[in-house]
Amino acid sequence: MSSVSKHDVLDLGAWDVVSGKTMSLIEEKASISTGIPADLLMENAGRVVADCVEKGLSPNHLVTVVVGTGNNGGDGWVAARHLLARGVTVQVLDVADKGVASTPLVALNKDRAILAGIRRSSKFSFDGSTVIVDALLGTGTKRSCSGLFARAISAINRVKSSCRIVAVDLPSGIDASSGRKWGEAVIADETICLTLPKVGLLVHPGKAHAGEIKVGNIGLSQVCSSIPPEGQLLTSAGARSWLPKRTPDGHKGDYGHVLVVGGGKGKIGAAILAAKGAFGIGAGLVTVGCGAGGLSSVSSSCCEAMTISLAEDADGNFDAGSHVNILAEQNRWSALLVGPGLGRGGASASLVQSLARNIGVPAVFDADALHAIAIEPECIRARNEMSILTPHPGEAAALLGTSIEEINSRRVESAREIASNYNAIVLLKGATSLIATSANPVWFNWSGGPILSTAGTGDVLAGVVAGLLAQGLEGLKSAVLGAYIHGICGDQLSQEVGSVGIRAGKLAEAIPNAMGILNERKEQKVDLSRGVVAFPEP
Repeated sequence: MSSVSKHDVLDLGAWDVVSGKTMSLIEEKASISTGIPADLLMENAGRVVADCVEKGLSPNHLVTVVVGTGNNGGDGWVAARHLLARGVTVQVLDVADKGVASTPLVALNKDRAILAGIRRSSKFSFDGSTVIVDALLGTGTKRSCSGLFARAISAINRVKSSCRIVAVDLPSGIDASSGRKWGEAVIADETICLTLPKVGLLVHPGKAHAGEIKVGNIGLSQVCSSIPPEGQLLTSAGARSWLPKRTPDGHKGDYGHVLVVGGGKGKIGAAILAAKGAFGIGAGLVTVGCGAGGLSSVSSSCCEAMTISLAEDADGNFDAGSHVNILAEQNRWSALLVGPGLGRGGASASLVQSLARNIGVPAVFDADALHAIAIEPECIRARNEMSILTPHPGEAAALLGTSIEEINSRRVESAREIASNYNAIVLLKGATSLIATSANPVWFNWSGGPILSTAGTGDVLAGVVAGLLAQGLEGLKSAVLGAYIHGICGDQLSQEVGSVGIRAGKLAEAIPNAMGILNERKEQKVDLSRGVVAFPEP
């Protein structure tokens, strides 16, 4: 083991997340600059896999380790040898890729395991197995599986209901850098990440195949510190440290004033939900700018909010002069949110573009405002103040002039591209929301779930982010923390009512409680020097 570093004992604010390419660079640098032999790293990897697999086993349980010809297979041979030495009944199914010989290091560990007495199997049925260790394919997978590899993956998945399936580093068939499935992929109960979690385990479909994620230290901590990661993931410790602080003598004026512009004809509820989200996260004041027809709804449904009337045309759409009242009072606002329920009729696009150009406060652009920005990107690019865009995949496709399918197949790259093209922070919503800038690592948000897949939850999220901005939290932290808290509200409601049927208004009401629970959580120190630890989901 290397000496203890920042990656060994952690009251983690965030986990670093890496691609398969970066993990390869870390391993290469380790052999060149540190002198750590590759054989020792493989030995450490196999040992931590054995540590994880051994838990809960009795002598009459059978572990089958499925190995390929690459380094992932070498880790599997080492794990099998360690398990055998601990009295576990173990066998290895060696799946050889035609024409591809094992590397010398893998061949060495295969010979060691066989000399130690490892029993080999040629069966794909896994009869009698309690645990299957998937050490078939590793982080270098870039093509669909075929032949014996495809047969092995299918056989593993067929016995999922009766066997515990543990994947080494990532499930075979999943791309480490994108989460893409290369043909059929193993559906694991647990994945033991070696050194750091991989990008492909945090985004779908890879996330759905990973099961519980654990992280194992194999001695590369010092090297990790010198190579920038592709991503980061906020933890509860980090979220606590970012929450805006309150003073005993604070008053509403100390915690910012959010202006929500939206709630066009038939959509006033979206603006109300955004206002409730801003209040829930702690904004001191919220004003809703909407058409005359929505003023009474705001007053009755969110009586804490103030209102400002925006001009409408004869059809109830915002007209060309609707921005005048806002600009006349712009010194009142600490943060601007434009888009929830805005609509695309009348002069709504020109309203968005005018506000983007002329209001000098941090701003969140959501929903229909994003379509207006796609028409005239320069209104965002030229802003001196920070901008946050919060698209779902359809809106992201409009911003990039591409398809939803393309966005979903390249989520990390798409988020970065929007951030770069529009000179903005981007919160790309989805099953794993991503927060990107043009330069920093992408932040992954793993809180939340299917319960958030209902109308209005995105409006609440936009209000939460704007409310954090209004309280003075800087832009990137507002987007990352906003997504995190929004997600844990959903998680807590799921525990109460299940994964369906929640209304967005209930989500907004849950925000203060979620922050209270977050503040009450005890610090959790993670000691990676001990081998394998559970990956701390939110």
